[in-house]
Amino acid sequence: MTESCGENESDTPRTVAGERLYSVEQIASMYRIDRSTVTHHMDKGDLPYMLFGRRTRRCSEADLRAFEQALRVLAEREREQKNGGGTCRSTSHRARNSGTSTSSSGAVVFTDLLRQRAKRPPGR
Repeated sequence: MTESCGENESDTPRTVAGERLYSVEQIASMYRIDRSTVTHHMDKGDLPYMLFGRRTRRCSEADLRAFEQALRVLAEREREQKNGGGTCRSTSHRARNSGTSTSSSGAVVFTDLLRQRAKRPPGR
């Protein structure tokens, strides 16, 4: 039986030099995600692939396992942050005040000043 070079192949991964290589469609089926999600991760560089011909992409089993582990770590971090277990870097420590106020004056109550002026005799 000969395999075609397209991505619409059977569920059996292709083997090259003793290494299993999975097509985009096979990966999408394994992880129950859309093909476009797989190609997005490949385009971003998150999922390494080998190019066969012009458009046929394949990933090794080792690369798939490493990608799967990286996704697990990211999901765990998100869960920790959502549950409050992770610390937020922006609020984890107190920074000194950034203001440079050196004033030693107190507050002025303007209503008291108006009352004092009203009590004064006119002409003064």
